[in-house]
Amino acid sequence: VSRLFYFRTAPKLPKSFTFICGGDSRNFRDIRQAANTMCRKLSPLFVAFTGDMISSDNAEGWNDWLDDWQLTMSDSGQLLPIVPHRGNHESRPESIPSHFGTSKDSYGAFNIGSGLFRYYILNSEIPADGSQGNWLRSDLEKNAQGITHLVAGYHKPMRPHTSGKALGRNSYKWAETFYRAGFDLVMESDSHVMKRTLPLKPFTGGGEDFKAAPNDPNATVYLGEGCWGAPLRKADVNYSWTVGTAAFNGFDWIHVTPGAIFDKTVKVGNVAQVGQVDPKNPYRNPKGLKLWAPNGGDEVLKIPAD
Repeated sequence: VSRLFYFRTAPKLPKSFTFICGGDSRNFRDIRQAANTMCRKLSPLFVAFTGDMISSDNAEGWNDWLDDWQLTMSDSGQLLPIVPHRGNHESRPESIPSHFGTSKDSYGAFNIGSGLFRYYILNSEIPADGSQGNWLRSDLEKNAQGITHLVAGYHKPMRPHTSGKALGRNSYKWAETFYRAGFDLVMESDSHVMKRTLPLKPFTGGGEDFKAAPNDPNATVYLGEGCWGAPLRKADVNYSWTVGTAAFNGFDWIHVTPGAIFDKTVKVGNVAQVGQVDPKNPYRNPKGLKLWAPNGGDEVLKIPAD
């Protein structure tokens, strides 16, 4: 008989909560273990993992990854639910469904807090249009009305912030859908850099495929791009709408409230010096926590409800 474990269920009413988002843990186990331990210390409601958990999609890779994921468990036995997304290193289409019980094509959506928050899990390894695109538009028509915060996550970024990656022409097909529906936040991975953007709307006339629209209630902030233990790349691509880029190991720690979404980008290298978050103040920085301030600006990004 195993030890007793437990987890927190999501709120049924519009109540604030935190979650963590990041991806690309496939290579360096010491960094992956540090990031997993940091998750435990920040105690989010769930972790949205945006792909490339493993380097090779085989039993050895998954055994190591699942062993390391146990570091997210608290000493008292609390488990952190994971919202898994497929990346290009999950090379077998059946890999994510077989390990995590997702839908066959690894996309879907769920609500938290009734109409407070709806999260879309998308699969950038299959066509963004076609059946997935039809499902996304249909689901938004049925379920998006009255939702305070619309958020999405997937693996391959639309516009990577490193020269080592090609443009995400497949995932860019979602940009107009996001804008029309009024998505507040989208989280990407794959490039092994960090980025934060201004609120954006699609715009193909200026050569950058987006333009900043900070006063447009339908505009979307994009975060990413995957630094959970994969080899870091140079953050050497910037756009007029990029708030900041960098290359370090970390993830985004997000606070969802009825009035706004708040984002902090956490550095995980000093995890041994970081204290445990206070459950009575679940978004107050624990002792020793280090955050990223893009270009010397604000550590905390606020995305107001609209």
